[in-house]
Amino acid sequence: MPVTDNDDPVLTTALSYTREASAWHAHAAQDRSAWQESYDRLAKLVTPGGLVLDLGCGSGEDAPALASMGLRYAGLDISAGLLDLTRRVPPLAGRAVLGDLRSLPFAGAAFDAVWADGSVHHVTKPEMRGVAAEVARVLKTGGNFALSVALGMTDGYLAGEDGVEGKRWYSYFEPDELRAILRRAGIDVTDALFGQPSEYATGGFVVLYARRR
Repeated sequence: MPVTDNDDPVLTTALSYTREASAWHAHAAQDRSAWQESYDRLAKLVTPGGLVLDLGCGSGEDAPALASMGLRYAGLDISAGLLDLTRRVPPLAGRAVLGDLRSLPFAGAAFDAVWADGSVHHVTKPEMRGVAAEVARVLKTGGNFALSVALGMTDGYLAGEDGVEGKRWYSYFEPDELRAILRRAGIDVTDALFGQPSEYATGGFVVLYARRR
């Protein structure tokens, strides 16, 4: 889908990523060892060979680790520039599609798990309810959803962060706020992993693990 300047925070964010895809990738595709515990927890919830959707796969930073754990893998991102870079990542080559996480181009009950690492914070808080409903739709009954967000209560545009000069929308969430949104969509939180403040999340972050009813 063509992405142009407009007042939609998701599409504005996508445009910034597309314009500066290489800069983002250079920043993000560094040592991913800090993510290992979150990968391990997800892998324990999914039967080997299960199909995982990387929701907001970016340029494929998480793909090697998750694919190495015996999981089948597919990706979705709204940035054409970032998706161009996934062709260099074997687990995602030919398995990543252009799409909007608010309206997923997949059949119902298609996935055993959905992984969303730092992607759902690019939608507005009211839209997060629709994202949760879409995740529930594409998950099999009993399927798992793992999502990471920076902690906080505010939202708005940021610019000049993480190697990207263009503006990107961020919605910060508190765990109970997300739990309530997921519960209304039929997804129940079963575990949480909290992280300390870092360059990626100055107020700390949380990874929530949840199961579709």
